[in-house]
Amino acid sequence: NYSALFGIGAKSGFALSSSFTVTSYQNGIAKTYTAFINEEKIPQISKMGECETSEENGFLVKIPISTSYLYDFESNAREIYKYFVVKPIFVGKQLTIESPNYIIKNKNYGIRKDGDSQLQAIVSNIAYEIESSSLKDKDINPNIYREKLDLFFTINEVDVVPSREKLSYTKKTIEKLQEKINLLINNIKTDIEKEIQKSPTLWQAKKTAYGSHLQHSHFVDISTLSWNGQPIG
Repeated sequence: NYSALFGIGAKSGFALSSSFTVTSYQNGIAKTYTAFINEEKIPQISKMGECETSEENGFLVKIPISTSYLYDFESNAREIYKYFVVKPIFVGKQLTIESPNYIIKNKNYGIRKDGDSQLQAIVSNIAYEIESSSLKDKDINPNIYREKLDLFFTINEVDVVPSREKLSYTKKTIEKLQEKINLLINNIKTDIEKEIQKSPTLWQAKKTAYGSHLQHSHFVDISTLSWNGQPIG
């Protein structure tokens, strides 16, 4: 369940600086390279040297930036990393990254307790807003788009655009979105039906079905439910 492999991160340093350094630590040897933009505006990398080291195996990237970026970095980090299962370790200034607080959560979806009312796809730790227009031709309850709802996907279940800034609404993506939304609605419908069956009479069942205390009942067409084989609607 990867969060990368798009090849974008290797070039992202150039969005902030025309040059930066990369150091590889492997088996007691540190090799340092400089990445830069040449006169033809083409990214290049050049080895600066190597030496023995006691550092553990790993990778270090240093990008010189203006201090004016720091506030934006902190704000964006809190937003982006909150969906990461394994949070990054910050060196220097410590940041507290709070994970979403869910009322309901399983491997397919989660309904957030707090935050904006927004339908999102969480694709291998990365959150993407789901555009309602992408599903306009599908028979989907419009209340879905006003819920604090996250749909969970692995990186190969849905498509994203090459820049990775938003979902790519291919046939595969739309089918997967609809599949998870339908699963959510069906599960909620099942929970409501179980609650209704506890009622001693049809009248009480109707009161329960249309009562405001049933969690997320606005996702379900109550008129389609039944009690002991008798329609509620």
